[in-house]
Amino acid sequence: RMRTWQDVRVPGARIGRLSSKWIKFASVKQPWSTHKVRFIQDLTVQENGSHSFTGRMHIRAFSRNRAESFSSWRALCSSPSTSQIHATAQIHPSATVGAFSVISERVQIGPGTVIGSGCVLGPDVVVGSNCRIEHQVTVSNCSIGNDVVLWSGVRVGQDGFGFLHRPASQSKKDVNTDNQGEGPVLRKPQTLRVILHDGVELGANTTVDRGSWRDTEIGAHTKIDNQVQIAHNVLIGKACFIAAQTGIAGSVSVGDWVQIGGQVGIAQHLSIASRCMIAGKSGV
Repeated sequence: RMRTWQDVRVPGARIGRLSSKWIKFASVKQPWSTHKVRFIQDLTVQENGSHSFTGRMHIRAFSRNRAESFSSWRALCSSPSTSQIHATAQIHPSATVGAFSVISERVQIGPGTVIGSGCVLGPDVVVGSNCRIEHQVTVSNCSIGNDVVLWSGVRVGQDGFGFLHRPASQSKKDVNTDNQGEGPVLRKPQTLRVILHDGVELGANTTVDRGSWRDTEIGAHTKIDNQVQIAHNVLIGKACFIAAQTGIAGSVSVGDWVQIGGQVGIAQHLSIASRCMIAGKSGV
């Protein structure tokens, strides 16, 4: 049994009884338990495939397992009412989600992780423990380890830059009859993921593209500065430093303990051995 005051939004609740002061429902995560909630401010009930409610409330929760009931309510109360959290998302009770963030289906967020406001986590994203994701970050097609930091404006897991010209014999094909709708240009499928290992840090407005023929991967404890572009299929080893405005083209392999200065450009399909140092403004 627990009593507490909270501002909460509960997605996917099965509403059993509703009156002006009390609502009784069964949580989808603990279908064996029932909870009574007394509202002292406005109650909003929305139905768009599932029920949700928001408001300031006095909670009295009862369950067969008191510890699980308390954990359940902490998880449900961790997000402001302005966030959109899918019913299938798994958020640890000690994690927090900022206002106006979107947590998609089957997302997993580990203990102690902080999600800033205005973030979007796409379907099946996994975030480990004690991570810090700052405001206005988007993450899709990605698995994130523990103790990872993503600064504001980071974009992870979007499609890489993969296009092909049609053969000359086909390039004059009418766009209206083109089954891809792209005229003389074909898009190369980008279907794999990004893997960020433990301790990785991505600076503000850095972008990391998802893989096409192998996962894009950044090794443990690598630190990447602001406005860096990591293209699809890139492999970066552990404990590397990459300074601002560097661009690493597709399918490059970088070893461990590499240091790369600012505004470096690295061409595609190259391999850089461990412990190399590349000065600023270099072209490789």
